[in-house]
Amino acid sequence: MNNDFLSFFLFVQLTYGSFAQDEFQATKLSSLYCMVPKEENQYTGIIKLLLHFGWMWIGVFTFDKNKGEHFLQKMHPLFSQNGICLAFTQKIPQQAPFEDLSELFDLISIISNKMVDQKANVFLVYGESFTVLWLRSIVFLRDYENKEIASFRKVWILMFPIDFILTGFHRAWDVQLFHGSLSFTVHSREIRGFKEFLQDITPSTHKDGFLQEVWEQLFDCSLSNEGLPSMCNQTCSGEEKLENLPTPLFEFQMTGQSYSIYNAVYAVAHSLHEAVSSRAQHGSIKMFEFSKLQPWQVMSLCHTYLLFQ
Repeated sequence: MNNDFLSFFLFVQLTYGSFAQDEFQATKLSSLYCMVPKEENQYTGIIKLLLHFGWMWIGVFTFDKNKGEHFLQKMHPLFSQNGICLAFTQKIPQQAPFEDLSELFDLISIISNKMVDQKANVFLVYGESFTVLWLRSIVFLRDYENKEIASFRKVWILMFPIDFILTGFHRAWDVQLFHGSLSFTVHSREIRGFKEFLQDITPSTHKDGFLQEVWEQLFDCSLSNEGLPSMCNQTCSGEEKLENLPTPLFEFQMTGQSYSIYNAVYAVAHSLHEAVSSRAQHGSIKMFEFSKLQPWQVMSLCHTYLLFQ
């Protein structure tokens, strides 16, 4: 179902990811609501931050996707207009080219050399969580005993939606390299009852496959039945606590993306509630049927709700 089709029927669509302004306009969706600030706000913030500290010579790492290319196209003129010089720009692939070891080793060598570039004291990173894992992996391969970490005097600036997520064999890795990083993120707020909800979560209280998989990854244990093969050496007790996990493994606070999803769900819920209440106030005796509610009606109410939040 493409965008034009959805736009024709005016289905409400909400996104918790960021869109560049021209990318958003290109969708031609009057029914699409972004639950996070415009990405251009980050561009302005980056320039102001660099100018404030006088960081005029930087290196840029970005993921090798359309959004990464779009980011470079938007930032290059801003860097030039403000006298900020680029020591290098390096794209990070989304997946390592394991099928071609020669290409993989060449890529690791190139990125590794960029990371010890003497001209740039500031690294700007635009991408996703795997981008940080890529960079940390390369440092690990270059310096597996962490002897060079203390002398790695670089300032890291991480842009939304990058987050530190360590899973699988990465969980034991030292992320000291990124300590003191400056990070751009979106607004969040503590939701009443959210921490208590996380504290009470156990595989026995929420019996679904998603939680089981996440639980096994977070605690490096297995919830599988006896006799079934498992990649883990230990069995989960089911009494593990999410609050005891280190932050790189599990963020116990309400993140910006989670808060955006929370607002999106509540926007639709309040709109549906308003639609039901409106029909009830008009003396409709017949039981309300959601199947007869038109998408444009929810869209209009959703717009009103978001406008006054």
